[in-house]
Amino acid sequence: MRAELALWTDSNLETIRNHEKIGMMPEPPRTATGYRSYGDTQVARLRFILLGRELGFSIEEFCGL
Repeated sequence: MRAELALWTDSNLETIRNHEKIGMMPEPPRTATGYRSYGDTQVARLRFILLGRELGFSIEEFCGL
């Protein structure tokens, strides 16, 4: 669930939603009941994105847009 990912990465839900919406974070797999299932790969990717943003990279620079 997004709330868990937010806790694991010390970010907020809106940041995660935005990154998924613009394609920086791929759509996560879902459980049989439809819940998003985030794992180590998604945690590492989001931490990498957050670090890049912290270092001053814009979304466009970071994504190569």
